[in-house]
Amino acid sequence: MSLDPAIVDQVYCLLGQLKTRGQIVRHLQTYHGIGRELAGEYWRAAVVQCREDFEGSLEDVRSWITNGLIQAIQGATDSERWEAVFKGYDLLARVQGVTYSYSDMIKELSSNGYSVTQLEIPGLHGQLSADPHAQG
Repeated sequence: MSLDPAIVDQVYCLLGQLKTRGQIVRHLQTYHGIGRELAGEYWRAAVVQCREDFEGSLEDVRSWITNGLIQAIQGATDSERWEAVFKGYDLLARVQGVTYSYSDMIKELSSNGYSVTQLEIPGLHGQLSADPHAQG
């Protein structure tokens, strides 16, 4: 069975939005009535297309992911979804190979005029205690 190129393109776009494989499979099941196994085939085809488009350039892929994360962080910041903001910063730091503590993130947001405290972020207390750079 051949795959529908339009659906492969749609999955490719979902990859660009940093959707997980599970989210993509659920999308295909819900909106296209595609079974789990075939949805996995579409996901693999889109990943292959992505690799071909970037020709293996790690810097291009890193730039693409960084831009997506920055947009997601901005959206989460605008809607004051702080846990999502912190997760986004954490992923961004990993992609860029830097360390960015939760305290640093709170200071950065506060310096940009946002009112956020550690207490507003569910589950952050446990994460802070494991963060060697965190300020108690």
